Amino acid sequence: MFVQRLSFTVRSILTGCRRFAVAGVLTALAGCTTTDWSPVNAPLAAPSESRPVFNAISVASDNIVLGLSFSGGGTRAAAFAYGVMDGLRQRAAVDGRSLLDHVKFLSGVSGGSVTAAYYGLFRDRMFADFEQRFLYANAEADLRTTFAPGIISAALTGGINDQTRLPRWFERELFGRASVLDLINASPRVVINATDVYNRVPFAFTGQTFDAICSDPASVLVADAVAASAAVPIAFVPIVMQVYKDHCRSPLPAWVRTALDDGNAGAKIRASAAAWERYRNDPDVNFLKLADGGIADNFGLSSLSLLLESMNGPSELIDLAKIRRLIVLVVDAGQQQTGAWTRTAGGSSGIDLAVAAIDTGIESSSRTNFDLFDRLARQWKREAIAVRCQTQVPLPGRSCADIEVTVRRLSFDDLGPLRARELSKVSTRFVLPPDEVAAIIKAGRDVVRLVPWEQPRRAVRQ
Repeated sequence: MFVQRLSFTVRSILTGCRRFAVAGVLTALAGCTTTDWSPVNAPLAAPSESRPVFNAISVASDNIVLGLSFSGGGTRAAAFAYGVMDGLRQRAAVDGRSLLDHVKFLSGVSGGSVTAAYYGLFRDRMFADFEQRFLYANAEADLRTTFAPGIISAALTGGINDQTRLPRWFERELFGRASVLDLINASPRVVINATDVYNRVPFAFTGQTFDAICSDPASVLVADAVAASAAVPIAFVPIVMQVYKDHCRSPLPAWVRTALDDGNAGAKIRASAAAWERYRNDPDVNFLKLADGGIADNFGLSSLSLLLESMNGPSELIDLAKIRRLIVLVVDAGQQQTGAWTRTAGGSSGIDLAVAAIDTGIESSSRTNFDLFDRLARQWKREAIAVRCQTQVPLPGRSCADIEVTVRRLSFDDLGPLRARELSKVSTRFVLPPDEVAAIIKAGRDVVRLVPWEQPRRAVRQ
């Protein structure tokens, strides 16, 4: 989890404090630091029409739609997601094309967002250069990860690493000057997920979200969006986005008002609707502070849940006349507990307990988000069947109810307890030993082989 990076940073600071105290130079901790808090976005130049989170998604000839959601977890998560995608690339669907060709949308958090964004921008080039450019590289090269004079001052005034560090590494080494608009227009659709820590809701880098804050998605670099998704508090300064209220010309999407007025609406969509209402109307909400997406949802499913809840009918997302199978794979690179501090009554440090408590909250939230998305997907299936059967959509040789919807989590646990425990020992960092990277990539390829891709034969007819 992302808190392992936070734990590493805190341990380094505490060790450094003891070292400085012994040396009698605590005054160095008051060293001046300069933090870049500049907003990374610009206002809309002209009013935009209200748009959905995703445009309609066309369906391939064998009627399969695949969606992938990549969890956070630093390079470990990025490598696991990459291995899954490579496994999909090597496996054929019933039409002879690779399963990867049937992926229509990607959602990513933190380390998982690096893989999602890179594939969205460069497609198959990923399998030629992503391993060397990122997975086996040192993305912490520009970061402050050990104790130094002024580091506590930086931590207390916003974060140890500001946007002159990790975002600029992403820009230089991976994404160049590509913008969020490039991802919005990409095929497959790609959503990068961060957390609006003031309003306590997920922040998805989608066209609809940019419309809500009256900002131009072409003004934000993918490098900054991915860095926001990975911005662990204290270790990183939040990425700042400005709300340009004076440039708002189009209304908020209809689902916002509907969610606020509907007492039976889900708590998650109501919270997002309330936040978007504040973006437009609260004079105190002028700048958003975006931090690690794992704080709100480490599976990256919140943006997809919002998509399903805000649609005006299921046909807004996918061509219902063709779809036969909708499969969403949640690629979870989370770790099992591997520490030994529960073997005895004592021996657990305050940091151990604090990290475990934070991990518990994040894991619990992620499981809840998974269950919510699974329920919404099943609801989408029922609505899709109703639309087909009521409108008598022609489906030669098939029933109007012939549609399969599957939401499946892929994790280290699928590979057996011993292997899962070893993989869980890989740290949550943006630089890993090559042998660990290779092991995680192989794990991703291997879990794909465990998914039952063949659809059961049905004897039903319309």
